[in-house]
Amino acid sequence: MIYYHVSSCVSEKQLLTRETKKHRCYCEYICSCDSVDYEKYKNDYNEFLKNKIDQNTGRDAAKWICEAVFEGVRKKCFPEKPSRVWGIYLSNSYENAIKFLNNYRDPETAHIYEVNIKFKILGFDMSFFTKADERIRKESFSFASYQHAIDLAKDYWNECVQNEMDEYIVDDEIIIGPRVY
Repeated sequence: MIYYHVSSCVSEKQLLTRETKKHRCYCEYICSCDSVDYEKYKNDYNEFLKNKIDQNTGRDAAKWICEAVFEGVRKKCFPEKPSRVWGIYLSNSYENAIKFLNNYRDPETAHIYEVNIKFKILGFDMSFFTKADERIRKESFSFASYQHAIDLAKDYWNECVQNEMDEYIVDDEIIIGPRVY
Protein backbone atom coordinates (compact mmCIF):
# COMPACT_ATOMS: atom_id res chain seq x y z
CA MET A 1 0.00 0.00 0.00
CA ILE A 2 1.20 3.53 -0.76
CA TYR A 3 1.71 5.94 2.16
CA TYR A 4 3.29 9.40 2.21
CA HIS A 5 6.23 10.70 4.24
CA VAL A 6 6.78 14.44 4.81
CA SER A 7 10.36 15.53 5.44
CA SER A 8 13.01 18.12 4.67
CA CYS A 9 15.92 15.77 5.37
CA VAL A 10 15.41 12.59 3.33
CA SER A 11 15.95 11.73 -0.31
CA GLU A 12 14.56 9.25 -2.78
CA LYS A 13 15.76 5.65 -2.33
CA GLN A 14 17.11 6.42 1.15
CA LEU A 15 16.86 3.64 3.71
CA LEU A 16 15.36 4.84 7.01
CA THR A 17 16.03 2.86 10.19
CA ARG A 18 16.60 3.52 13.88
CA GLU A 19 20.26 3.93 12.96
CA THR A 20 19.48 6.82 10.59
CA LYS A 21 17.20 8.59 13.07
CA LYS A 22 18.01 12.25 13.48
CA HIS A 23 18.97 13.19 17.07
CA ARG A 24 19.49 9.56 18.10
CA CYS A 25 21.00 10.49 21.48
CA TYR A 26 17.77 12.27 22.48
CA CYS A 27 15.67 9.37 21.20
CA GLU A 28 17.77 6.96 23.24
CA TYR A 29 17.43 9.16 26.32
CA ILE A 30 13.64 9.40 25.96
CA CYS A 31 13.41 5.62 25.62
CA SER A 32 15.61 5.03 28.65
CA CYS A 33 13.09 6.66 30.97
CA ASP A 34 11.94 3.77 33.15
CA SER A 35 8.67 4.89 34.58
CA VAL A 36 5.86 7.34 34.24
CA ASP A 37 6.82 9.67 37.10
CA TYR A 38 6.09 13.41 37.19
CA GLU A 39 9.11 14.50 39.23
CA LYS A 40 11.56 12.70 36.95
CA TYR A 41 9.96 14.13 33.83
CA LYS A 42 9.73 17.61 35.36
CA ASN A 43 13.48 17.47 36.03
CA ASP A 44 14.09 16.31 32.45
CA TYR A 45 11.89 19.11 31.14
CA ASN A 46 13.83 21.71 33.12
CA GLU A 47 17.14 20.24 31.88
CA PHE A 48 15.86 20.42 28.30
CA LEU A 49 14.99 24.09 28.85
CA LYS A 50 18.31 24.87 30.52
CA ASN A 51 20.33 23.13 27.80
CA LYS A 52 18.35 24.80 25.01
CA ILE A 53 17.28 21.55 23.40
CA ASP A 54 15.41 23.56 20.75
CA GLN A 55 18.70 24.93 19.39
CA ASN A 56 20.23 21.45 19.30
CA THR A 57 17.34 19.62 17.68
CA GLY A 58 14.84 22.06 16.22
CA ARG A 59 12.23 20.62 18.61
CA ASP A 60 11.53 22.34 21.89
CA ALA A 61 11.41 20.98 25.44
CA ALA A 62 7.60 20.69 25.45
CA LYS A 63 7.63 18.47 22.38
CA TRP A 64 10.43 16.24 23.75
CA ILE A 65 8.84 15.86 27.19
CA CYS A 66 5.49 15.06 25.60
CA GLU A 67 7.25 12.35 23.56
CA ALA A 68 8.79 11.03 26.78
CA VAL A 69 5.39 10.78 28.46
CA PHE A 70 3.82 9.05 25.45
CA GLU A 71 6.77 6.65 25.18
CA GLY A 72 6.59 5.88 28.90
CA VAL A 73 2.89 5.03 28.64
CA ARG A 74 3.52 2.93 25.54
CA LYS A 75 6.30 0.93 27.18
CA LYS A 76 4.29 0.38 30.38
CA CYS A 77 0.83 -0.33 28.96
CA PHE A 78 1.15 -0.98 25.20
CA PRO A 79 4.60 -2.49 24.53
CA GLU A 80 3.34 -4.21 21.37
CA LYS A 81 2.65 -0.85 19.68
CA PRO A 82 5.32 0.88 17.57
CA SER A 83 7.41 3.55 19.25
CA ARG A 84 6.67 7.18 18.34
CA VAL A 85 10.23 8.09 19.26
CA TRP A 86 11.84 5.59 16.89
CA GLY A 87 8.99 5.52 14.42
CA ILE A 88 8.73 6.90 10.93
CA TYR A 89 5.53 8.87 10.43
CA LEU A 90 3.38 8.36 7.38
CA SER A 91 0.09 9.68 6.05
CA ASN A 92 -2.45 7.38 4.45
CA SER A 93 -3.32 9.80 1.63
CA TYR A 94 -1.68 12.52 -0.39
CA GLU A 95 -4.32 14.99 0.87
CA ASN A 96 -3.46 14.22 4.51
CA ALA A 97 0.24 14.58 3.74
CA ILE A 98 -0.44 18.06 2.30
CA LYS A 99 -2.41 19.00 5.44
CA PHE A 100 0.42 17.72 7.63
CA LEU A 101 2.99 19.62 5.58
CA ASN A 102 1.05 22.86 5.82
CA ASN A 103 0.24 22.51 9.54
CA TYR A 104 3.44 21.05 10.97
CA ARG A 105 6.35 21.55 8.55
CA ASP A 106 7.88 24.37 6.57
CA PRO A 107 6.33 24.09 3.09
CA GLU A 108 9.36 25.90 1.67
CA THR A 109 11.81 23.17 2.71
CA ALA A 110 9.80 19.98 3.30
CA HIS A 111 8.72 17.58 0.58
CA ILE A 112 6.32 14.67 0.27
CA TYR A 113 7.58 11.23 -0.70
CA GLU A 114 5.73 8.04 -1.54
CA VAL A 115 6.51 4.99 0.55
CA ASN A 116 5.36 1.52 -0.45
CA ILE A 117 4.61 -0.56 2.65
CA LYS A 118 4.06 -4.27 2.22
CA PHE A 119 3.20 -5.06 5.82
CA LYS A 120 0.45 -3.98 8.21
CA ILE A 121 1.06 -0.74 10.08
CA LEU A 122 -1.01 0.95 12.76
CA GLY A 123 -2.64 4.36 12.53
CA PHE A 124 -3.17 6.70 15.47
CA ASP A 125 -5.14 9.88 16.03
CA MET A 126 -2.43 12.54 16.23
CA SER A 127 -4.83 15.03 17.84
CA PHE A 128 -4.23 13.27 21.19
CA PHE A 129 -0.51 14.13 21.01
CA THR A 130 -1.23 17.65 19.75
CA LYS A 131 -3.63 18.35 22.64
CA ALA A 132 -1.12 17.05 25.21
CA ASP A 133 1.68 19.12 23.69
CA GLU A 134 -0.45 22.29 23.61
CA ARG A 135 -1.43 21.95 27.27
CA ILE A 136 2.16 21.26 28.35
CA ARG A 137 3.20 24.47 26.57
CA LYS A 138 0.35 26.48 28.07
CA GLU A 139 1.01 25.29 31.64
CA SER A 140 4.82 24.91 31.56
CA PHE A 141 4.50 21.19 32.28
CA SER A 142 2.42 21.50 35.44
CA PHE A 143 1.27 18.37 37.25
CA ALA A 144 -2.20 18.87 35.73
CA SER A 145 -0.76 19.03 32.19
CA TYR A 146 1.36 15.96 32.94
CA GLN A 147 -1.70 14.01 34.14
CA HIS A 148 -3.64 15.19 31.09
CA ALA A 149 -0.78 14.00 28.84
CA ILE A 150 -0.83 10.57 30.56
CA ASP A 151 -4.58 10.27 29.94
CA LEU A 152 -4.26 11.36 26.31
CA ALA A 153 -1.34 8.98 25.76
CA LYS A 154 -3.48 6.09 27.01
CA ASP A 155 -6.25 7.11 24.61
CA TYR A 156 -3.76 7.53 21.77
CA TRP A 157 -2.28 4.05 22.19
CA ASN A 158 -5.54 2.32 23.09
CA GLU A 159 -7.96 3.67 20.55
CA CYS A 160 -6.15 3.63 17.22
CA VAL A 161 -9.09 5.68 15.97
CA GLN A 162 -8.91 6.86 12.41
CA ASN A 163 -9.67 10.47 11.50
CA GLU A 164 -8.50 12.96 8.91
CA MET A 165 -5.21 13.67 10.67
CA ASP A 166 -4.11 10.15 11.41
CA GLU A 167 -0.46 9.30 11.67
CA TYR A 168 0.74 5.88 10.73
CA ILE A 169 3.87 4.75 12.52
CA VAL A 170 6.45 2.33 11.19
CA ASP A 171 9.07 1.18 13.68
CA ASP A 172 10.97 -0.78 11.05
CA GLU A 173 13.18 -0.19 8.01
CA ILE A 174 11.62 1.54 5.02
CA ILE A 175 12.90 2.86 1.72
CA ILE A 176 11.83 6.34 0.65
CA GLY A 177 10.10 6.32 -2.71
CA PRO A 178 9.69 9.05 -5.30
CA ARG A 179 9.20 12.67 -4.33
CA VAL A 180 5.66 13.69 -5.26
CA TYR A 181 5.66 17.26 -3.92
